[in-house]
Amino acid sequence: ALVAPVESGDIVWQQLREVPTDAVPGDGYNSADAVVVGPDDTIYVLDGFVGVHVFDADGTEQGLIVPEDMFGILSALAVDTAGNLWTVDFTGTLVQFDASGAVLSSVELGDTVELAFFGVELAIGPEGNLYLLNPHDTDEQAVGEILVYSPGGELLNRFAVGSDEYFYEASIAFGPDGNLYATE
Repeated sequence: ALVAPVESGDIVWQQLREVPTDAVPGDGYNSADAVVVGPDDTIYVLDGFVGVHVFDADGTEQGLIVPEDMFGILSALAVDTAGNLWTVDFTGTLVQFDASGAVLSSVELGDTVELAFFGVELAIGPEGNLYLLNPHDTDEQAVGEILVYSPGGELLNRFAVGSDEYFYEASIAFGPDGNLYATE
């Protein structure tokens, strides 16, 4: 059963980290691009160029995960019910890895998608499928498209959630009711 959230408006904890101009993969901080919380309340912060920073629920830093053979700038982050992490890089590789950084599966999205460089998001549905938000430009407009992949990398569905004449930006998340929510 879901526990009702406590909404006090108070900050429980926060972190302030120096961002040097010369951070490299596996070292320091470069940016905070996404945050997800695992089933055990572990907090994962995507630092697209460096890796994934790990914190416990009290804000104590636990370390840094750098996926094996890190394959470029990581654009999105999600965690599945088993606690494994999923990411996609800007070249269009969807990767599942564990808390040690060991790659469990990897799928080249290839011709199914021309991946945007910014604004890509990833969410995992209640059935375990991956929902990739790809805000990209067509010849005529900017479009926010959702691509649905099985955990094995099979493209199951694709649909647009919105568009704009010049630039499209959106965010997605699954609610406790199992519905996919998008804001644009």
